[in-house]
Amino acid sequence: MGLGLWVTWTGIQSGAGGRYQFAIASVFLAVVGWAVMAGREQPPGDAETLATLPRTTESGDDGRRRQLKLVVDVAVLVVVAGLFVRAAVLSDPSGWLFGGLFLVVFLPGTRSQVRVTDGGLVTTRYVCWVVPFDLTHTPWMQVYGYEATDDRLRIATEFGPDLVYDLDRIDNSERVVRILDDRVPRL
Repeated sequence: MGLGLWVTWTGIQSGAGGRYQFAIASVFLAVVGWAVMAGREQPPGDAETLATLPRTTESGDDGRRRQLKLVVDVAVLVVVAGLFVRAAVLSDPSGWLFGGLFLVVFLPGTRSQVRVTDGGLVTTRYVCWVVPFDLTHTPWMQVYGYEATDDRLRIATEFGPDLVYDLDRIDNSERVVRILDDRVPRL
């Protein structure tokens, strides 16, 4: 956050001069470095992966969340268009840099993949399906249970939204259900 404030203040002070270009490049390198380092982290208790659940978009299909995501996506497109127009009109390379960064990081939304391990659930969140930027570990004691019907699997956790999957999208869904049976109660 401090780096973002510095970029803004430097841009106002110098009118997009050399210090501003340095600040923009610093922010870009910080974001890329953070994404690379987060991808290398290993969560505590991570053991052998027993099963992998399919990659999904974040948290549920409720109407409000979809509407909010649509509003955020439109706002990002407006900001990116403004930055690209500014870059083209003023020949400002920082507009291209920031516009591209906004487009890559914010527009695609967040995707996640959950791995079932001996120690619990390990969730990796991705930007653009490629760059891992967050790795969290949910131990089995924070999983309330699961519900498996003919067409879906729901895993209830103590923190955050339930994890919901279509059973036909899960490779070897019977194995996933057996693993959950051994570790958490059915709901």
